Amino acid sequence: ADRFSRRVTFQEQDNAVARGLLAFRDAVPGGAFLLPFVRTPANIFRQGLHFSPAGFLMPGAGGGRAGQQRMGEAALGTMLLAPVAWLAATGQITGAAPTDPGERDAFYASGKRPNSVLVGDTWVSYAEAGPLVLPFAVVANAADAWRRSGGELSAETVGAIIGQVGRSTLEQSYLTSLSAVFQALEDPQRYGRAFIE
Repeated sequence: ADRFSRRVTFQEQDNAVARGLLAFRDAVPGGAFLLPFVRTPANIFRQGLHFSPAGFLMPGAGGGRAGQQRMGEAALGTMLLAPVAWLAATGQITGAAPTDPGERDAFYASGKRPNSVLVGDTWVSYAEAGPLVLPFAVVANAADAWRRSGGELSAETVGAIIGQVGRSTLEQSYLTSLSAVFQALEDPQRYGRAFIE
């Protein structure tokens, strides 16, 4: 019960990702400002991988009750990707907003919102869906990048997918400080002053 309660509140013991982030945070001046929270985001990210096909290959997916639960999570997440893929193919789920100013303006002018799914006539954010954000963001951003590339699979398309998934991940509420840094570096005229203030 104690292990389950720590898992559902994303407070599991530090894992390799969390240890790496903590080492980075402690080594960089001002790192605690950029990454005030480490354990929770690392556990959400790791559980996001559990709720995907990658969950079948991750350590701990062996026998016993915990292993069976892990396999169930991987199966559930994998099954959920089918309707998410359909939503992505029909333009009813979005990833990160485009970085090009013209495309970004057209994106928002059409009523779309980043990291959201269309429910009726309203775009509803999936950014607070916990571990499911990662697989949803991968599918939505992959579909967006595929459409923008004209259906051409290239190193540039794969790079765009990875970049957009990273931006979707950084838009989580617990990573706002780090997101603000990347926004200021990416578009200093638009975000630089707000970040400095």
